[in-house]
Amino acid sequence: MLGYKITPRPKVIVAFYPYYANFHDPFFNDFSRPPSEELMTLLAGVNQSITNIELHINDARSIFFRRMCYEKKQSWALVSRDPNEPAESIIKKLKRFSAVDNVDRNFPPTYLSHGLQDTAVLFTQSIQMAKKLEENNIEFVLDLVDGAIHAYDLEDQSLETFEEYILPAFNFAAKFMK
Repeated sequence: MLGYKITPRPKVIVAFYPYYANFHDPFFNDFSRPPSEELMTLLAGVNQSITNIELHINDARSIFFRRMCYEKKQSWALVSRDPNEPAESIIKKLKRFSAVDNVDRNFPPTYLSHGLQDTAVLFTQSIQMAKKLEENNIEFVLDLVDGAIHAYDLEDQSLETFEEYILPAFNFAAKFMK
């Protein structure tokens, strides 16, 4: 969202395993049925943002998050609390949060790095974004990392990983930071 929501826009974006258009991907969204009664009950019991991946397994937010993922209702949970809201309405709301739907000729140069084994955020998200950047003649790098999972750069903090995957992102950004 930094690339289109703030003024002035950043000079460059470096994004590792990012979401860009999760509502386009059926992996995250099942609009064929409304949220279950169980999910609605869990939602009513969640009163804090989900901001930490280290939630206790029995924390209400953790239970809600797992159920939301199981039912593929991530997009619905982001913008709606109405179990009967039509898919078209949810998608329209989500487009405001979707970088891939808001790329224009003023979007900053962007470095995308994504693991091909990422199951938390599918690498197709970065491929979709790269296509949009290319269509708008925005300079970008798409680095798809074979065998890497989500947060691969945090999982393996070796010098080799830094030199192979992190340093190129810094070098890309440095070109635009003058």
